Amino acid sequence: MMCWTMRTVRTGAMLVAGITLFFGMNVYAGEETANDFFAIYNEAQIDDYNELQSEYVSAKAAYVEAVTDIQRTEFYNAAAQTAEEYFEREEARIDREISAVMESNNAVRKEIADGIFGEWDELVICDAKYKVNVSRIEELLKEKDKYVALGARSIDYDSAEELRQEADKLRDSYQAASAVSILGSVTDVKYPLGKETVVTSKWGSRIDPITSSGINFHSGLDLRAAVGTEVLALFNGKVESAGYNAVAGYYVRIDHGNGIKTYYCHLSEIKCSEGQDVKQYDCIALSGNTGSRTTGPHLHLAVYIDNNSVDPGILFNS
Repeated sequence: MMCWTMRTVRTGAMLVAGITLFFGMNVYAGEETANDFFAIYNEAQIDDYNELQSEYVSAKAAYVEAVTDIQRTEFYNAAAQTAEEYFEREEARIDREISAVMESNNAVRKEIADGIFGEWDELVICDAKYKVNVSRIEELLKEKDKYVALGARSIDYDSAEELRQEADKLRDSYQAASAVSILGSVTDVKYPLGKETVVTSKWGSRIDPITSSGINFHSGLDLRAAVGTEVLALFNGKVESAGYNAVAGYYVRIDHGNGIKTYYCHLSEIKCSEGQDVKQYDCIALSGNTGSRTTGPHLHLAVYIDNNSVDPGILFNS
């Protein structure tokens, strides 16, 4: 069997999980999902919704916390800058006042020196004035020591960006997982002809039925069907295209989501339109014998996963 591309979306839809828990056993057949389909083909399961959601919530919380820390630090740095500007103004004011007091003391010292042999009372007054000035200078120096620069704190913007990217990646994964397709009945799927069906040609290598010589690859199942037999949608899905080409004749292709598609060929009449939503076993066409690759009335049914052909017979034998 081919090795298909791994998916990065999650396991069950929440509805399916709820039903499973409620009954404590297999999910109701009409609510089986793409995961049940992938299990039949041993394909990678869609990642668990709840687990991815939990991982996303944690990653988002870590990112929010990092952004909050950045905002706090930016606020602190802005406040520190404002304080720094205020400190500079106050230090300049104090320096000016200290300079003024020192000039006053220089004048007092000169006055003392000039009057050293003068009146005693005048010398006492000058000495007291000098001591007051010295005391004031000491007070101003202590006040100046209060204005210590706070300094800016570093901000790690890169780490926050990495956390954002991780949260976004997990968000995309769990959002994709929430869209896991409910196909209908998967483990008990019926042939899309609404009646007992005979397989006239299996999937895989075979002798070319047109030339009766050479080996070619048959990408589906051929199901015996008289012209005008109702052809039913194998699963829930949306009609991707419906029309005519020389090889397949009238055909319908249905997209069932999560990379799963089915293809119905050699029809006599199409009873659906492109873009139409269909439910499992809705009538989408009537079988026929159109196109160049047919030797008689039948339905060619093909199944694809991520555009890779897989054996439809596995579904009916599961």
